[in-house]
Amino acid sequence: MKILSFLFSFIFLVPAFAVEDNVVLLSPPKALPSFELKDVKNKKFDQHQLQAQWSLLFFGFTRCQVICPNTMTILKNAYEIMEKNKKTIPQIIFISVDSAHDTPQTTDRYAKSFNAHFMGLAGGEKQIQLLTKSLGVLYMKVKQNEEETIDHSINLFLVNPQGQVAAIFSAPYESSMLAREIEKIIKTQ
Repeated sequence: MKILSFLFSFIFLVPAFAVEDNVVLLSPPKALPSFELKDVKNKKFDQHQLQAQWSLLFFGFTRCQVICPNTMTILKNAYEIMEKNKKTIPQIIFISVDSAHDTPQTTDRYAKSFNAHFMGLAGGEKQIQLLTKSLGVLYMKVKQNEEETIDHSINLFLVNPQGQVAAIFSAPYESSMLAREIEKIIKTQ
């Protein structure tokens, strides 16, 4: 775990410390760069829409056959746990890294297929790269069984109401742990 904390400290150039095996808090939280994605109505979604509420960001793509549906199901279950506990629930945002195939509409439809409260965003390759690079999200197109797919990292980013990354969750994670740790972080900040 010390290695993971060191790695995030190095990537984000801010002190980071692990509170669980796969939860790293950034201290101070890391500001996001200016970026511009599109929502389901093709309206601009930028760093300002992440302010005034907690948000949880996950990067993937709608054609993903294993990692994304599994992670989105875990997020759906964590959301339901927080809802049942009557705790502050972050807005869950799925951001596509597949600008060639995913539109804002298909990305939002994909996110909402797991929970009607989830949101999907898409954007041009330059904007996706700007945001993913600043967060250390890795992705690359690869050939698998003669088909093009995308390998990508599966970290989750908890963004505070000031629009800053407050915590990073790395796999493996499960619903009850995510709900518990998110509730704990929100309560203490």
